[in-house]
Amino acid sequence: MNNVTLIGNLTRDSELKYLNSGTAVLNFSIAVNKKQKDRDDEVLFMECTLFGKLGEKIYQYLTRGKKIAIIGRLKQDYWVDANGNKRNKIYTIVEQLEMLGGKSEGNQNNYNSAPHNKQQEPAAVDINEEDIPF
Repeated sequence: MNNVTLIGNLTRDSELKYLNSGTAVLNFSIAVNKKQKDRDDEVLFMECTLFGKLGEKIYQYLTRGKKIAIIGRLKQDYWVDANGNKRNKIYTIVEQLEMLGGKSEGNQNNYNSAPHNKQQEPAAVDINEEDIPF
């Protein structure tokens, strides 16, 4: 079984791109804190990817510092870099997302709050459709 549930804060503004087919790809990163007794908190940084129309609808609201909850699954990619070194990356494919925090933090647990002003339009990205994990 491959399921992951995380609650954390966005480390940067979300980035929206499109596949050649027109499918939206939303990328963002979250920091998840683990409280520990007698030691500094442990922080996990997780890259996240969300495919489809939900990404188009919410990307403008996913700004640095916002608290969110995600449910999804882990994915691992492998490649060889320019120097011939084997590399890999683990990230989360997001299947559900919920904005957290009260009105005092600017969130209303829905997507009706005013979006921030994104300066640039989403760029097209050249990804082979066979690389999509579903």
